[in-house]
Formats: sequence, structure tokens, C-alpha cells
Amino acid sequence: LNAATEAQWADRSRMATRTAAQLTVPLRPYQEEAVAKACSSSGCIICLPCGGGKTLVGIEIVLRRGGDALFMCHNSDTVGQFKQHLHDFTTLSKERVMRLTATHRSRVAPRRGGPVVMITTYAMMAGDGYRTPATQRCIDAILSHPWRTVVLDEAHCAAATKASECWRGLRADARYGLTATLVRADNGVDELFRDVGPLLYEMGWRALEDEGFTARVEPVVVLCEPPDSWSRLTGRVRVMADVINPSKVDVCDTIVAKHVVLGGERAIIFCDNLWACKMLAVRYTCPFITGETAEDERQEMLDAFKAGRYRTVVLSRVGDTGLDLVDASVGIVMCAHFSSKRQEAQRFGRVMRPNADGRASTFYDL
Repeated sequence: LNAATEAQWADRSRMATRTAAQLTVPLRPYQEEAVAKACSSSGCIICLPCGGGKTLVGIEIVLRRGGDALFMCHNSDTVGQFKQHLHDFTTLSKERVMRLTATHRSRVAPRRGGPVVMITTYAMMAGDGYRTPATQRCIDAILSHPWRTVVLDEAHCAAATKASECWRGLRADARYGLTATLVRADNGVDELFRDVGPLLYEMGWRALEDEGFTARVEPVVVLCEPPDSWSRLTGRVRVMADVINPSKVDVCDTIVAKHVVLGGERAIIFCDNLWACKMLAVRYTCPFITGETAEDERQEMLDAFKAGRYRTVVLSRVGDTGLDLVDASVGIVMCAHFSSKRQEAQRFGRVMRPNADGRASTFYDL
């Protein structure tokens, strides 16, 4: 049965129409190598550091393989970034790029003139809540459509139980995973290797930093001792007290004054506690983005930050992955999810993208 299925997919693969679209920008040498290795396989994992250009790698894989393609992303912000990259850096026409998110809905349908690209999120496909009939029809069309290529962005998230349920049943010739942090506390990485493919290409962030492809980042750990009277606090009260530790807030004030007010840099403040996010946003007169922020409002805030209208933004856990914050050269961690290595690496990556003026970035862990 497996041999017959493979033969069926192979026959259809040979008949796949190669897209006439192509990238309008050259790939970096390591990106070319990653794409070549991916296209020589029927599925694999590619691990590149944050800021290493994984999005362009995924797009080039799709363009070289041809046929209809599906991108699955971690959140709606990443969906918008993929769509913008397809518009800015390829010759693919707008009408061939479709989205399925909470606010944008396009139904997959064969179109004359070439293949189509659909971009959606794991949550949209895996959600078990109420769906409108129109949304359900879109999801059913994605599940039944014969995809030439499926690209799993932030592949470490795709290994989660709910997320994996939505892409394992897809009809696809090949699946490819893109990630910067191939780390999970469970055995999800082994399941990715089994269901997607092996790790065929990996590049360390130090190597890209030495070549000048990512910003040079200086990590700084600052120990902020709480008041002695707080030692008696326990449970959730102690957790909240640690977040709003006065000495920690004082250090954050100093960092913002040094880098943002005097240095003219742009800073990202990371905080898992929603109440503290609001407090910090008021303190520094800047926007804050949480999971409750509407998609359109979130995009307006990010655009304002990129344009320089705000030089500081506060992000909850929702901003750990996928966000492309250009020219953010300062990261400040006020509150983290215990000692998650993956979260720290993702947050570290928010300030690894090269700065326009070539300056180094600084990552503070308070």
C-alpha cells in the first residue's frame, strides 16, 4: 500500500506545473545551500537563527518545486509577513496569494495561469471551537486539496499535539519545516523527524554574526535584588512581586534612558505578565501587544514601531516568535516563562536582525 501511494504521488509530482514566479532578490550563500538540500529531498527540517532569512528560504523552496503550496504559520502576524515577502521579493501575482486567518478568509480553488499559495495558521486549522460555515468550507478545501509543497514555519510549534493534528492529514507531496529553535521539552522533535523529515541543514548564529548577516549581540545579565521584606512572600504573590521588583524597574528605567532617550535606539521589553505589560506601557508611554490585541491593531502598533513613531514596545509571550522587528537593537527581559531555553533563544533573536546603521545590539536579562 505504501509503495502504491508513493507511486501515485510521484506520478502527480512529475505532472506538477512549475511556477513562472521567481525571487527578485539574490539568496545568501548559506540560503542557497539550504534550498538545494531541501529540494533534493521529499521533506526535511532546516534550522537557521532568527534573522537568518528562513522566510525567503521557504519561499524559494516553493518556487523551485512549483505547483500549489501551503504555508502554515505560528500566528497571524507571521501570515502577514509571508504575504508581504511574497509581494515584495517575488514576481508572484497578488491574486495567487491567499490567506486564512481570523480576519482574512480566502477559499482554495484552482485558478488559470499557474499555481496558488495559501497561508494560514496552526490555530485556524486545529481549533475545535465554533467556526462559521464559510470558514469551515475553507478549512475543508485546504484539507482535501492536493498540495505540491507544505512549509511548516516555526516547526517546533508544529510538533504540539493540537497543531500536529492539522497538518499530518494534509495531502502533500513534500513537507518542509523551518525553525530557529529545534528544542522541545517533550519528544516532539523526534516526531517531527518522523513525520516531516531529518534535519538536513543547520547554521549557527555565531557563524552568521561573523559574516555580518546578523547583528552582533551582547548579552547582559543584571541581578536585581528584591527588598528583604519580600522574602516572606509565597505563591502567586511572590511571582507578581518578582515582576514588579522596584530594583528591576529602576534598572529598566536606566536602560531605556541610556539606549532610547539618549542613544536614539529602539527597545523591546518582554514580559509574560499581562498586568505588568500594561504598567510598563504606561510608564514608558508606548504600545503593548498581548494575545488579546486585535490583529489589525497589532499590525498598526508594529508599523508605528518600525516607522520610528514609537521607540519602545512591550511584548507579552505572543511576541516571542515570528515577529520581524527591524532595527530593534535593545531587548529587555522583565519576566520570563520560568527557565525556558526556547523562549530565551526566540527573544534573543528579536534583536539579531542587522541594524541599518550597523550598530551592535544589546540583550538585557533582568
